[in-house]
Amino acid sequence: MKKLLISALSCLMMVSVFSSCEKKQNDGPDSTKKYFNIECSNVEDLSAQVTVTPTDMSLTYLFGVMQSADFNSDTITSRLTKEFFDAMLKSYEKVYNQKFYYADLLRIGKTELTFDDLEPQTEYTAFAVALDTVSFKLVTSVETVAFKTLELTIRGKKEITFDELEYVDNLQKGGWWQIFGDSPLKDNQFYYITVSPVKTNKAEGTYTLEDMDLDYTFLRRYTLNGNDTMVEQIPFIAGAFELKETTEGANLEATVVGKDGYQYTIHATGIFSSDEMEIIGEKELVFTDIDFVNAVETEGWWQIMGDSKAVNNQFVFISVSPVYTETVTGSYTMEDMDETFTLLAYYTINGNDTIVDAYVDFVEGEFNVTETETGATMEAVAIGNDGYQYTIKTTAILQEREENAPARRRVTVSRRKAAGLKKAKFQKL
Repeated sequence: MKKLLISALSCLMMVSVFSSCEKKQNDGPDSTKKYFNIECSNVEDLSAQVTVTPTDMSLTYLFGVMQSADFNSDTITSRLTKEFFDAMLKSYEKVYNQKFYYADLLRIGKTELTFDDLEPQTEYTAFAVALDTVSFKLVTSVETVAFKTLELTIRGKKEITFDELEYVDNLQKGGWWQIFGDSPLKDNQFYYITVSPVKTNKAEGTYTLEDMDLDYTFLRRYTLNGNDTMVEQIPFIAGAFELKETTEGANLEATVVGKDGYQYTIHATGIFSSDEMEIIGEKELVFTDIDFVNAVETEGWWQIMGDSKAVNNQFVFISVSPVYTETVTGSYTMEDMDETFTLLAYYTINGNDTIVDAYVDFVEGEFNVTETETGATMEAVAIGNDGYQYTIKTTAILQEREENAPARRRVTVSRRKAAGLKKAKFQKL
């Protein structure tokens, strides 16, 4: 469960709802002076409103919320360094592909925020602290308000049936299993589900959320509009999952409560095993002018991305990036890769460059990268979840482009179901 939540773009925060508030001040530059008036209102089970009013409207301040059990003002202030904020800016720029500034991470003047991603019956601490954006020294002490969310109210019940999901049994190798995939299309919408425990010695059994890896246990709701746009991601906050293995794979039954306040009854039958690999063909892709971003020294990652030349009015976008590395040159497998940024996407040229096929996720492969004076080159042999083995060659990869250069395409994976492929060896998402 996330202990540290995010309030707007601030870095350390989020809020919870209060049934009661208790104000206090911690040691700081002048702990006897009151710098902020922090108020909480509209307390519910999953949302709350927090208002921060500085006594000096020129103050630049950080405002956030943490679970009270984890809150420590000394820990907060020790992290407020220029290096911390620089890392946050780079992280946001990587995710959103746009420029961010210190002002995007901090507040000035009166702030009123409603937080609607809270956990019920949980104690939180809202805090505010001002700092100088040149020296990054604290200008004020840390001021706080303690609060607690209300008991969860079930807003309604929903039943979802999945009949064609992937089941990955990796118990012998890594001590985990995973089920994931899409529901049938209904009313132009579908759900994506993924369920996986942290570590287990067996597949069959009943699992609670405490057993689950919550990064891989949630629902997503999509609308079908040509690009399969995600409407919302729904983490689970209560409930249990019952898994039964079959000769084909597994069946799953669950009654869980989502963070949207709804109780979900989930049926998943006919889940097919993905222990075997079927290669249905081979493809060769050559990329001659794509981007190379080297962030190894600052954040421990690099990324290669860009488009192939158009053939028959189509082109292919590729992105490859490891989770963490100390070097660029080397040989990498899918276990080393950040799968959100390691994929192919086929586009058709029609004015909007619309994706014509589902994203192709790599499920196995080896990526050999060599750093050069101007950037890097890469050769790879990888198997996609579309059943094809891809031979990939890149040349003339450029270093990271200048700030005013055209924006790169950024792709995040929304669906990981194989397009028409019933047996494939999938890595953990």
